[in-house]
Amino acid sequence: MNDAVYQSLIKLCTDICKRNGKKKLLWLADKDKTLNYSPAADEMVLTVHRWFANKSCPGTWLYSRLGDLASKVTANLTEKTEPVKTDTSSEKKKYYRVQVGAFTVKANADAMLKKVQAAGFKDAFIKYSE
Repeated sequence: MNDAVYQSLIKLCTDICKRNGKKKLLWLADKDKTLNYSPAADEMVLTVHRWFANKSCPGTWLYSRLGDLASKVTANLTEKTEPVKTDTSSEKKKYYRVQVGAFTVKANADAMLKKVQAAGFKDAFIKYSE
């Protein structure tokens, strides 16, 4: 497992918790504590395969990071998002551009442009640079 896979795991666990109405992911790091813990309705508790079978799942690397995983997922679940700001002034508008790709093959850039425009961003464009 590398960092990109670990970040995907955090996103996956966050998504699972959200879909199940959970606000907190817990790692108690002890089989007996975990199995005797009664989670609140908005909590989800991590368990590991090694507690139930003669296995080493999920492996030492991930097992040692389950506390970190739980805290990062919980942080994602409790994160506040800032409201979108709208400009109501009569001053000249400022534009903030977001790049969605950089390609060395023009056909790939054209395909991305079509995809972005199909998503509703009709003013999207390709800018060539060297």
